[in-house]
Amino acid sequence: MTSKVLPPRADIRSMTLPLHIAMSGLKAASNGLKTTAHNIANANTAGFRPSRVQFAALPNGDGVRVAQIAPEPGATASVDLTDQMLRMIRYAQQFEAQASVVRAVSENALHETKR
Repeated sequence: MTSKVLPPRADIRSMTLPLHIAMSGLKAASNGLKTTAHNIANANTAGFRPSRVQFAALPNGDGVRVAQIAPEPGATASVDLTDQMLRMIRYAQQFEAQASVVRAVSENALHETKR
């Protein structure tokens, strides 16, 4: 019976760090999508104020996190649907970009374990 040889620790970090960064980006983009969808869904609700997601970098550049979800500065009861749709497109593109990194890292790790 042959056993798999694990890559050196430095190689493991080089594979997991991009995955960790991409996963944090997926979570952040997902929060952006959810918040924007909430804004759009409530566009006709009397007194509703749209919210905006604010992001912050993780220490050492190891990804991104949601710093807060807060009402739009100076927001009134109206929701600018064009602005919200543009945000939705941007968050969807960010999500897809991060998902591509996750796929690439996963495929690379799978390839490495088959060696």
